[in-house]
Amino acid sequence: MARIIQLVDGEPGVTTRVTVGDTSTALPAGLTTLNGKRAKFVTISVEDNEARMAVGTNPTQGVGALGHVLYQGDVVELYNPKAIEDIRFINHVNGEDSVLQVTAEY
Repeated sequence: MARIIQLVDGEPGVTTRVTVGDTSTALPAGLTTLNGKRAKFVTISVEDNEARMAVGTNPTQGVGALGHVLYQGDVVELYNPKAIEDIRFINHVNGEDSVLQVTAEY
């Protein structure tokens, strides 16, 4: 499957590997801001194992879990600085960490 990873019109940041575990986590602060600039765009790809994501709340696991399921190979693009700061991730299956590759633009 072909994937297009795009960068918009800002200053690109360094791609960062983010491991998502059993606890809800935000993107690292070094990705959401650079030299005082807020990230205005991020590309997030799922490298292995499924993850859940939610904006403005913590995603959860198990029966009645909350959040969008992201599968290996999925790519999410966010164009909203507030959403980038408020997005949270957790692994979909307890004990099976998910790895994300994240590139931001400022």
